[in-house]
Amino acid sequence: MIKVVNDVEVLLADERRDFEDQVFIMAYRDKEYVHKLILVDLQMVTVVSQDEPSWIYVIKQVDYEDYRLNKESYGKVVCEIHNRVRPYLEETYGKFGRCILADHENNVYGQTV
Repeated sequence: MIKVVNDVEVLLADERRDFEDQVFIMAYRDKEYVHKLILVDLQMVTVVSQDEPSWIYVIKQVDYEDYRLNKESYGKVVCEIHNRVRPYLEETYGKFGRCILADHENNVYGQTV
């Protein structure tokens, strides 16, 4: 089921999974930085130096060269998405933890052939 939260469409990929294994799929039409629809996955990651879980936003369906050249703009869009959905995620799922990472899907999931 898709939930719209502050102009961000949020879909829980598989409700049967434990919370730590969840992937939230999000879509947001940016009108300020990159001026297009941005798709991201949000998933929990374990960072060795952290006591609590962290989250990574995986930027999807963006040409890698475009991402590399406009990394700062994509980072700002991810911050905007995070600021819009964080209150909902905290209210719905409890303590949400830190979001410290954002990267292109090729760097997170590996390059596609």
